[in-house]
Amino acid sequence: MTTTGILLAAAGSGQRYRAAGGQGNKLAQWLDDGMTLFGQSLLNATRSGLPVQVITQPDYAFIQQICQQMKVPCEPVASQSLGETLAAGARLRDDWRGWIVLLADMPRVSPAIVGQVAQALRRYPSARPFWQGQPGHPVGFGATTRDALLRLSQEEGARGVLRQFPPYAIPCDDPGVIYDIDLPLTTTERPDAAS
Repeated sequence: MTTTGILLAAAGSGQRYRAAGGQGNKLAQWLDDGMTLFGQSLLNATRSGLPVQVITQPDYAFIQQICQQMKVPCEPVASQSLGETLAAGARLRDDWRGWIVLLADMPRVSPAIVGQVAQALRRYPSARPFWQGQPGHPVGFGATTRDALLRLSQEEGARGVLRQFPPYAIPCDDPGVIYDIDLPLTTTERPDAAS
């Protein structure tokens, strides 16, 4: 285990998105900068300079295509929960000494924040940013958490691991660490809204 890398979790079912009337895959929505939700999250991850491993569903072909275009490893996993996705990622990247979990529906997480989490993992078993007291993402896990990550299986994600290894809190003045997109974007948020 020689490096810390990013597990970009892109395997969610988008239940809230579909319940609110969303069509297709949530991660394929266009943002106001002309990129898809997944594309922006992947770009931010790669700009951190850390290795990136994408975990997605076998039938999410557009995600696999974007990863191929950007030359980023992508592993299709028939995961039923975030916990299963993280366990699969940690198992797949067993060569890493740290795993930074980034959710693909969080397009405003900056590469700088990712770097701060990676830096904190040099001293702490886990770390995450906090904005105005609210826990944010990405969440980093060091080598000592490996076995706990591999045992994950529930939808609660890594909460149990964080209870066992309380995260070092990184103060953050960027609300992007708590901004996620769970619902369909309005037409005014789309790049073609003015046409």
